[in-house]
Amino acid sequence: MEALRSIFCLLIIMSAVSCENRNNTDVLQFNPPPSQEIANQSTCEDLLQAFNEELSHIAYCTDAAQCGLVLKRTSCGCTRDRVARSDADSAKFYDIIAMAKAKGCDNPPLNSICDCPPADGFACVDQRCSWNYQ
Repeated sequence: MEALRSIFCLLIIMSAVSCENRNNTDVLQFNPPPSQEIANQSTCEDLLQAFNEELSHIAYCTDAAQCGLVLKRTSCGCTRDRVARSDADSAKFYDIIAMAKAKGCDNPPLNSICDCPPADGFACVDQRCSWNYQ
């Protein structure tokens, strides 16, 4: 009976510690939106939606320090190219662009103003990586 009482007390203590750790709201959760599959995208509109979803996925951030992957050829260049998280895998993003071009789609939108404003690294604006324009 004493062993059972000891186990019961131990379970209560473990439960209290577990609850204490779960209620810690100081820890930021980093959960980018899920990436969607592109294999069955059949129309230009589908590819545009896949482009936007994948860009949201790879450019999702909670802090500027997470950003730093310049997505080359997504604009006229320089500081107008789109930016993603440093740890993002951009392969699927570029696959979507290639599929859209192969289908003759005039989207996804890869045009921008070509003024190349000065930037001081990267920023996280509204949970999306971007340039830190001066």
